[in-house]
Amino acid sequence: MVHRLGTPLASQPTLSRLENPATWDTIRRLGGVLQQWFTRHAVARRDPPAELVLDLDPTDDPTHGQQQLSFFNGHYDEHLYQPLLVFAGGSLRGARLRPGDVGGATQAGPLLVPIVQHLHAAGQRRVW
Repeated sequence: MVHRLGTPLASQPTLSRLENPATWDTIRRLGGVLQQWFTRHAVARRDPPAELVLDLDPTDDPTHGQQQLSFFNGHYDEHLYQPLLVFAGGSLRGARLRPGDVGGATQAGPLLVPIVQHLHAAGQRRVW
């Protein structure tokens, strides 16, 4: 496939090969980079906030076909994944892909613990 400006785009087989090669260690390391960026750039260094609100947002990601862990969700009336996103100060702090048949804050603890630990440690070091 070629973009109309002449720049080649990745084909579906190329994108599919990228789906599973990331190891869990790589994913954890990327999460650490996200946390470091946030404490250094998203919050003013000279004026640390007195409080920081973590916003948990379960959202729907509709699926089509037979994707693994895609389940019917009666609230959304479709098959989907239901990722849980964590925002702070307008920036994404973490995400967890969840099956479509969970809801609310299911699996929030394991997602929040490293975020809160990092924020606490950064506040102690006054990185931000």
